[in-house]
This record gives sequence, structure tokens and C-alpha cells, in this order.
Amino acid sequence: MPSALAQTVSELEVLVVGDGAPDETRELMAELVAADERVRFFDNPKGERHGEAHRHVALQEARGEIVCYLSDDDVWLPDHVEELQRLLADADLSHTVSFLIDVDDRLHVRRVDFARAHFREVLLGGDSRIHLSVIGHTMELYRRLPGGWQPAPQGIYTDLHFWLRVQSLPGTRIASGTRPTVLHFPSTMRVGWSIDERIAEIDRWQEPGMADALPQRLLDNVLPDRAALDEALTSREREVVVLTARVEASERQAAEQRAQLQAIADSLTWRLRAGILRVPGLRAAARALARLAAPAAAGRRDRDPKRER
Repeated sequence: MPSALAQTVSELEVLVVGDGAPDETRELMAELVAADERVRFFDNPKGERHGEAHRHVALQEARGEIVCYLSDDDVWLPDHVEELQRLLADADLSHTVSFLIDVDDRLHVRRVDFARAHFREVLLGGDSRIHLSVIGHTMELYRRLPGGWQPAPQGIYTDLHFWLRVQSLPGTRIASGTRPTVLHFPSTMRVGWSIDERIAEIDRWQEPGMADALPQRLLDNVLPDRAALDEALTSREREVVVLTARVEASERQAAEQRAQLQAIADSLTWRLRAGILRVPGLRAAARALARLAAPAAAGRRDRDPKRER
């Protein structure tokens, strides 16, 4: 909640959707609602699966133009909403960089760019490469989604199910961001952790040194080591040099052939031939002689003793 309220975009509303929340959560939410008028709490009984239907009810009362999601095991960096707002200026559906943090503080980046058909097909195949907290969409797009949020079928991630449904709406424009704006701490990797351990981890990652180093750590995670990258570039540069030399050789050869043809066209014999063939009836006679000469030449080739040997 503090990461949602500390965004660089201050004009927002925070809708907290309860799904069978315990009394401790209700007490905490009462304090947060009283302290900040931007916060609203929807206290619901436990719903089907992850309470997706409760999200739909809450969004019916949303007043904003875009929707950003924050799961209870994640943290937004201060510019998250601002970045999604920028992406959604020219899109209906978007996401920032998707990565997770394991229990040893290692980063695991899920590469995805929905401008490329390959990544759209990956999601259609069931490989969920984005999680809910990096997703954003316009309310206009959501209003076109029949039934809104719905419980996902068994065997499919609820985030993926929602994404595929909105992605399939006619004319949906998708923007893939390149900036890290969400710290994702999957609960499935922290089974058995106490609340104090979870809070300590979140607090550590929000310290200035950790947050400032995040972009470079992600870059190091995605790119190969520099020596390998330089070698790959050098190899590609050599290929380019070879291809350039081949193209230049082909161009020189073509120029030489054009020069030879021009020399023939400029020769006295060729000009005389053109003049002779303009004499009425002579062109047809020349063609007839050529036809008579062709069988004779073929007969000479057949009788060639060298060819018989």
C-alpha cells in the first residue's frame, strides 16, 4: 500500500479488493481509508479461485482512465503508474519489464515484446511471461471485455487468462515497456516465511542502494558477458566486410559487361548491320538464310569425328 500511495502520479485512486480477508486486514484497511481519501476497501467473502469476480465489481466504480494492478506480494517503484500512463497514451494494453526476485536476491527476467508475433504466440501456448503487477490497460478497453474479470479455468494462470481475453479484443493495441517498475517477490518461492521476514525483504529492496542498482543488474542479466558480445559483433562485422566486397565485385563485373556491350553497339560493323537490316525485304531474307544454315551446321556437327570419339 505505501508503494501505491507514493507514486509520482498523485491523482489516483487505490481500490483494495478483499477476497475473504482476515480481521487483521480489515483493521489495517480501516486505518488506511481514514488516513487517505484516495483509498477504498471492498470487503468481500472468499470468492471462486482468486476472487476475479470481485475485481470486476470494484472496477465498475473506478473513476480513472487507466487501470494498474498490484498483487499483495509485490511492490511498485515510484514511477510505475507514470510509466504505464506514458505507454497507454498510444495503446490499450501495456506492461513494464517482467522479472522476479528469488530468495537469494537474484533477478530472473522474462523477455517479452508483443510487437513481435513470436511472443504473442508464446502466450497463446500457455507460457505466462508477465505477472499481474506489471500490467496496465485503459478503462475503455475493459468496458469492451464481455463480463470483465472472470474466474480462470482450472489449469491456467488467472493473469494469463485475463491477458489473453483482452488481447483478443478487435483492434487492441499493445505496448511493451523496457523499464523496471515493479519488484516481484513470488509467494510460491517463500512458503513458510514469516510476515516479519517478508517485510524485511521488501524494506531491504527499497533502500536507495538496491533500487539505484536495479537497472544495471537487469541489463547484466539480459545481456551476455561483454567479451562474448564484442566477439559476436566482430564476427558480424567480418561478415559485413565480405558481403560488401562481393557486392562491389559484382558491380564492377556488371559495369565491364555494360562497357563491352556499348563498345559493340558503337562499332562500325554493328552500325552497318543496323543500316543493312533497314533495307526493305532484306531482314526477312536474312532470317530465311539463318534457318537454312542451321540444319547444315547441325549436320556438320553430327559428322565431326572428334565428337564421335
